[in-house]
Amino acid sequence: MRLNQAGTLIGFAVLWVPVQFLGGLGGFFPALLAAFLIGILGSLAARFFSILDQPAWLLPTVLGCCSLLGLGTVFLARRFDPAEWLAAPGCLAVSSVIVAVQTIRRKRCGLCNRRLSLSALTFHCPRCALAVCEESCWSFEHRRCQLCVEHRVPLLSAQKQWWDRALGPAALQGRCQVCMASFEHTELRNCGRCRRPQCRDCWDNLNGECARCSWIVPDLPESLKRITPPHSGALSSQHCE
Repeated sequence: MRLNQAGTLIGFAVLWVPVQFLGGLGGFFPALLAAFLIGILGSLAARFFSILDQPAWLLPTVLGCCSLLGLGTVFLARRFDPAEWLAAPGCLAVSSVIVAVQTIRRKRCGLCNRRLSLSALTFHCPRCALAVCEESCWSFEHRRCQLCVEHRVPLLSAQKQWWDRALGPAALQGRCQVCMASFEHTELRNCGRCRRPQCRDCWDNLNGECARCSWIVPDLPESLKRITPPHSGALSSQHCE
């Protein structure tokens, strides 16, 4: 268990056990009311601060144990009605219902379909437009979802006019500096800064970025601009000079 998780559990015990103890001193109905308040307020507070939200059963279990511990202290302090032990399952049930409703309303990853935690990061893939989780479905290296990485889904325009406007005419000599394909077997386009050639497939696979100097092709799709580092080309200009 991580240190912050242990601290959270201790904090919950310090906060909610006295609430259940004070409610239990008043008898069955005050004990049940205190248990319901613990289940409701504890679940809402945990959601607000994004704590104990994974796995889904953890929060109701912690709150139920807090209620049970509070009832145990009451049992040691006075004559105890056995029916009052029902307050702890009541707390567990209330918290479970709230957590279940919150879980159903959470967003799902567009690729793995897993329900995402409140603190989970999501990314919109510029190629397929799916909103995917950063844990297992987003490739930070390729800046696209894993499905598009596996299937090499293209992004840049297939029209020759776009390539001519963005990078000039096709190179009539040389090899791609990434895959080493010859101009005789593929269409090469020179970088707008260092003039090193890359084939169209490699320009697309690198999100319109030069593998040598990080110059970025102008007029990229808006979906790609949102995830492209704004200064990557500028930072590499000194390297090319």
